[in-house]
Amino acid sequence: MTILLAEPLIESCGFNPSLFARKMAEKADTDNPVRFYDAGTAEVIAAIRRGRHWLHAARMVYGGAGNYGNGAAARVAPIPLFYRSRRLVESMAEAQAAITHAHPLGVEAARLQALAIRYALEGVEPRQPPERFAAETSYEEFRSRLQLVPSLLDKSPVMVAELLGNDAPAYEALAAAVYAYARAEGDPAKTLLYAISLGGDTDTIAAMALPLAAAYTSELKGVPARLRENIENIEYVKRLGRQLHEKSIECYSMYG
Repeated sequence: MTILLAEPLIESCGFNPSLFARKMAEKADTDNPVRFYDAGTAEVIAAIRRGRHWLHAARMVYGGAGNYGNGAAARVAPIPLFYRSRRLVESMAEAQAAITHAHPLGVEAARLQALAIRYALEGVEPRQPPERFAAETSYEEFRSRLQLVPSLLDKSPVMVAELLGNDAPAYEALAAAVYAYARAEGDPAKTLLYAISLGGDTDTIAAMALPLAAAYTSELKGVPARLRENIENIEYVKRLGRQLHEKSIECYSMYG
């Protein structure tokens, strides 16, 4: 989904919700068990494929409440890499989330994750974001967990998972990812290991934690080359990253 979000940013010189929804409908491999799309996201994409407008499709799931899973936060990294102002990072993170995750908690997780990446790019110390977010968010599900992070930095993975959560709800995954990044003090290899050590929805938590460390260090220092090079479509991902950076510069030179 991260790739499917990056591509329309490059093609449209910014976030285009209709194009992103179309990309999801055309390319999202929802039947592949390796991709492990949650039922709500898969249902939204199926509705878009049937011709339902994305604005309505996302509100159809879970009795009309919308999806509050972690998928929108997990894919959001291209947004803070493309946009420069905090206002646009927040608003576009929320906009891309709304395509599949209409529930306010799913949207809030995407906003906070995008801000966390932005802070990392700005060089904010890894242990500062939890306190900032706890003060900024209006949702108790996030605030209560983020407030706990500083006191858990020397605790066992079992205790951390019990108190923060480690599953698909967006507030659990966001807190777990921020925790792994903070505990590792931004070290990419340690961030990855801490994220995995929490158990539960490890692939998504790691996919949220590692971009923070990569943004902070501008590299994947310490992550074994065999792991990096075995990433699916790694050469395309690298090329897409370069294109995203170049297009961001180009678009800002044209539109400011």
